[in-house]
Amino acid sequence: MKSLVVKEESLTIKINNQGLIVRYLFYCQWSIISILFFFYKII
Repeated sequence: MKSLVVKEESLTIKINNQGLIVRYLFYCQWSIISILFFFYKII
C-alpha cells in the first residue's frame, strides 16, 4: 500500500516537472518571437 502512494507521488512530481518545462519552453518561444519581431521592425 505504501509503495503505491510513493508511486503516485513520484508520478505527480513528474507531471509537475513536465508542466514547468512546457511552460518554460512556451515562454522561451514567445520571447524569441518577440525579439525577432523587434529586430524585423528595426530592419
